[in-house]
Amino acid sequence: MPRHDSFSYINHGSLTNEYFETAAASLNDGYLYLVITKSKSPSSEVIGLFTNQPYNHVSISFDRDLQTIISYNGGDKVEPPGLNPELLKGLTRRSGSVVLLYRLPAAPEQKRIILNKVHEINSEGS
Repeated sequence: MPRHDSFSYINHGSLTNEYFETAAASLNDGYLYLVITKSKSPSSEVIGLFTNQPYNHVSISFDRDLQTIISYNGGDKVEPPGLNPELLKGLTRRSGSVVLLYRLPAAPEQKRIILNKVHEINSEGS
């Protein structure tokens, strides 16, 4: 696995203004979506050895159509570590991958708090 610098946040601005506009447009739908993944990636397999759990990655989405999925990850050498936008097809690209989708009730104000935190991390790091 590639080595990353854990002392600085190098992925500033990976989420675009368009991402935040799309997420903000979905604040009133009443739910936050958790995308739980068994990705079959090498790192996922190693984590599974220690946790003894098949699912070990969680992404969130603000909209029902899953156009605003984000994860905090290293992006499989494609993206720097940090917040990265995801596509459902990317989460299931490996043979044997499985995705569970949970829909949690969330008021617009609750989703706004989470979106503001995502914006802060996107700008400043975590």
